[in-house]
Amino acid sequence: MHSRRTVFLGLTISAIALVAFLALASVFRQDAFLQRDLALTQRIHAGEETAFATLFDIITDAGKSVLIVVALEVAALLWVRRQIADLVLWAGTIAGGFALNLALRLLLQGPRPYLEDIAVIQQNTGFPSGHAMMSLITYGLLIYGLRGRLARRAWLLASGALVALVLLIGYSRMFFGFHYLSDVLGGYAAGLFWLTLCLSARGLLPAAARAERAGAV
Repeated sequence: MHSRRTVFLGLTISAIALVAFLALASVFRQDAFLQRDLALTQRIHAGEETAFATLFDIITDAGKSVLIVVALEVAALLWVRRQIADLVLWAGTIAGGFALNLALRLLLQGPRPYLEDIAVIQQNTGFPSGHAMMSLITYGLLIYGLRGRLARRAWLLASGALVALVLLIGYSRMFFGFHYLSDVLGGYAAGLFWLTLCLSARGLLPAAARAERAGAV
């Protein structure tokens, strides 16, 4: 019964995230919306030359290079421990999320913010943000995997730190002028949709449900 409730909750969150993404996808190109989005991004980007730039440079890297290292290290650890079911969930969710992000960006062709002082011209599309989407999926999956392996207090502290990191990664993308707010929110919505869908699908598998009840996962 508990497993069914958990799966139902996961599917509900996934559906809400999908609706939120579709709502953003339907308006992010509209001129009035885009102008407000650009104005907000410009205000955030105006602080790029402050002392926080170095800090946000490190944070934004946690959404790409560091994230890749984390993904590979966890995959290697699960392989060494022969936790094949967890490895399949980990690798499949992250790889599928990356493919979904690429497909959405190719399909929607969202523009990047036009900010004259950006040093690096971004040639690829912006909606949804890959950093925001993949950081939510990867670190969200890590939060899920750490439950039961850490004491409750330690798990809550680790979860809070990872949630804060994901939010700061999204903010850093606007700070450097690489994304609109709608790109970041779209990335979070698409990432939450995919993450909760994958976790719910796993909960529907009889073997996974038995392992969770036994405390093995």
